[in-house]
Amino acid sequence: MKKIILGGAAMLLASSAFAASVQDVAERYMKLVLAIGVHDSSYVDAYYGPAELQKEATDAKKSLATIRAEVDAALKDLAGQKAASADETLRIEFLNKQLSSMLTRIDMLNGQKFSFDDETARLYDAVSPHHDRAYYLKLVAEIDKLLPGKGTVPERLKVFRDKMVIPKDKLKPVFDASIKECRARSAKYIDLPANESFVLEFVTNKPWSGYNWYKATRRASSRSIPSSRSTSTARSTWAAMKAIPAITRTTRCWKSRW
Repeated sequence: MKKIILGGAAMLLASSAFAASVQDVAERYMKLVLAIGVHDSSYVDAYYGPAELQKEATDAKKSLATIRAEVDAALKDLAGQKAASADETLRIEFLNKQLSSMLTRIDMLNGQKFSFDDETARLYDAVSPHHDRAYYLKLVAEIDKLLPGKGTVPERLKVFRDKMVIPKDKLKPVFDASIKECRARSAKYIDLPANESFVLEFVTNKPWSGYNWYKATRRASSRSIPSSRSTSTARSTWAAMKAIPAITRTTRCWKSRW
């Protein structure tokens, strides 16, 4: 399901007359997301903009038909615009795709059904690749050559993965070391905020394996499910994706897309 993260930085004013027009659509987009959130509690993943805007959306409780009409109007205002810079090109593209995605989510809330590929294309601008059985058999054959030992490919793969399973009592030290190293390596290429804070929590009974929640003012928290089959490679990847650098990624998103 489409989830949106909104930031107060989206309200930053641009200087040119053209940018102001795009800025107007961006502000309307943010309010429309909040409006959809009134109908779909899962739509707005985290909001840290002006509290009065969220209250305004809740109090107004616009109908889905009204929201859809306003999304259509916003898309029309973007159509045919010529960007004055690379940043404006990215911003227009972002808004067009996000607003188009909103139309699909509204249609789904109204009961419309889509095929899996159509739904992912409309919501996320992505479609899973399609391959025949021969494609996967070739991959299995390649893995067969790489895996040592005796037995079937699944059996040998299990033995290989078992060597990298992290004991539950070692998960936190492994996470802490991974996050520290990822941050050190990232700092070589990106200026990271010195006073950011990040809290790691282990949880259970969730439909996801890991989750990052930016809480504004350079604070973030991440939750991970301590699976009995957690591997060093998987957890290091998770740490890099979720923990480093959460705030820098968000800041860059504000500057280039909103």
